[in-house]
Amino acid sequence: MTKLLTKYRAVLLSVFGVIIMIAFVLPQGFQTFVGTPESQTSVRIGGKRFTVADTNKAAAELEAVRRVLPRLAGLFTDREHWLMLTEMARGADLIGPEQDGYSLAEALAQQQALAEVQQGQIAPDQAQQRTEALAAELRAQLSQTIGASRRSSSTGARAMADFLGISRLQSAYIDMARTSGPRLLADARRDQDQALARVVFATVSEAAVQAQPEPTPEQLAAHFESFAGTDPATGDLGVGYLQPDRLKLAWITVDLAQVRRDVRLDPVELATRRVRAAIADDDQAGRARVEEEYRVEAAGRLADQAMQLIRGELLRVVDRLPAAPGRGGIAYRQLPEDWPAKRPDFAALARSVTEQMAAAAGHPVGGIEAGSFAEGWLTPEDAASKLGRAGLTFQSRGRAFTQLAQALSDLREFDPPAPRLPVQVGVPITDPFNSFDGQLRVLYMVTEAAPAGPARSLDDVRQQAVRDWKRLNVYTELVREAQNAATFAVVSGLQEASAGLGLLASVTPPLESLFTRTQGMVPPGELAQGTPLTEEVIKRAERLDPSVPLTEANLAARTFAVPLPSKLSVALVQVTAYQPLTIERLRADAGAAGPAAYTFVREPSRRALGPTLLRAFDPALLAERLDARYPDGTRPHAADPAPAP
Repeated sequence: MTKLLTKYRAVLLSVFGVIIMIAFVLPQGFQTFVGTPESQTSVRIGGKRFTVADTNKAAAELEAVRRVLPRLAGLFTDREHWLMLTEMARGADLIGPEQDGYSLAEALAQQQALAEVQQGQIAPDQAQQRTEALAAELRAQLSQTIGASRRSSSTGARAMADFLGISRLQSAYIDMARTSGPRLLADARRDQDQALARVVFATVSEAAVQAQPEPTPEQLAAHFESFAGTDPATGDLGVGYLQPDRLKLAWITVDLAQVRRDVRLDPVELATRRVRAAIADDDQAGRARVEEEYRVEAAGRLADQAMQLIRGELLRVVDRLPAAPGRGGIAYRQLPEDWPAKRPDFAALARSVTEQMAAAAGHPVGGIEAGSFAEGWLTPEDAASKLGRAGLTFQSRGRAFTQLAQALSDLREFDPPAPRLPVQVGVPITDPFNSFDGQLRVLYMVTEAAPAGPARSLDDVRQQAVRDWKRLNVYTELVREAQNAATFAVVSGLQEASAGLGLLASVTPPLESLFTRTQGMVPPGELAQGTPLTEEVIKRAERLDPSVPLTEANLAARTFAVPLPSKLSVALVQVTAYQPLTIERLRADAGAAGPAAYTFVREPSRRALGPTLLRAFDPALLAERLDARYPDGTRPHAADPAPAP
């Protein structure tokens, strides 16, 4: 061997030299090929690519702004938000050179000095001197901030310049074209005219509903056909049989608390543990503590073993099913036609595991139970609550917790937009859900599912349909009687007139309230929310002459009944005062900036924007509007991942 090495020494040294050179050169070449970490894509905004270095720079700029302007720090959520705002401002050509950043100190100092003059803290002739002193302080603070963030002075100046550009963008957005005074008043009156009225609410009573005769089959069928596809939450009458997502469920649980109660401890092991812990024979508290620790440990082992047996059996069956790719990369299973007869029987599985555990432990083991909710349909939320622990959660390999109700809502048959787990009818979940206290572990299988849609048949909602038919009959009669009561109220007053409705409705005492279109009923009436009551009161009040005192002569014109069909109620109303909005009151209520602010929010051409106008720079809305996406296709600040385009 020595002779061989000596003979080929030169060759071997050459080979080793080449290997060493490759070892040094390869990382650089590979790095050049794949790019440095800072050159990797961090986010795309409007199709424009921003690297990790770009977002790190944005984070440094945001840090500088937060240090110099801490009161304004809340305007910017994070570096992505800052990056989107600067891109908008730069696209509008509102960001100046770095010199803008250096001049920020002078501008802020001048504003602060002016405020101190207005507050009487300094004399007007001291304003210039105070401005210079404040500017010097701010420049020093900016320098300290730049040093603390370990960035160059140009980074700090660039951050301040970007901030000024964003401020210009927001100001330009707010200071859009205003309307004239007369137009402003006309627009404002639609929202701010006021009427004072006394109101009595009459709602269909349960006694009147119970007194109604039973509907004939023909009447009930016609009623069901009319409302089968109506959503009760949005229907005019609050009646409808559009059903939500529903399911039926089978489940198997391991209850750690029950296992702990049933576990039998080895007396020899218990004595050994007490000796190891140096527990004296007369130390009852110590002996009990060691026993409880042993019991918890033994019960935990048994529960783990039981869950392993259950999961093993389920996995043995499920893993034989071929995969069927689904939305979002979720892997579902292809089920054979005879699968309903072959799928796991949770009740039989619970008995089998209980017997195996008892044989292994040498004593009966409890806490392993199976059951089902097969009698009626349940929503995912109701099924999770009925299982006993609505807080059951499941952690998917380090991801955020998923609640049981959320997982049930992800059922494949419900066509969820962004499913979290591979849940489908007939296939058991093989990773357990755990309660927050760790005492309950649950595996389940959805046995049947009915996606949201109209009720399949009258039998599904027969009991509710009968009750609704009776309630609508009473309401029809109540509306007719309320019109008569309004006529009677002109003579006898609201309270006495409404008493005649007692056989049909539950009646409230008269309530004095102020009505405006923006605020509705003040104090609020629960039955008035989301109803045409306010609009009708204002309309009736507008017909009155505000220059003529309200007297008995016009009492009939201001006493009326308003049906509230979505609440199956009627409001008896008597207008007692009317105050139309004047330009003087608008100015007094809103102040000097009020008309401008009012125009900004209430301009008819912009009303359709609603809350979007006020949240124009919200990070989630910005991300959607600018089509900002991470490399994996998700949006910054999105509650749920957005699908990649």
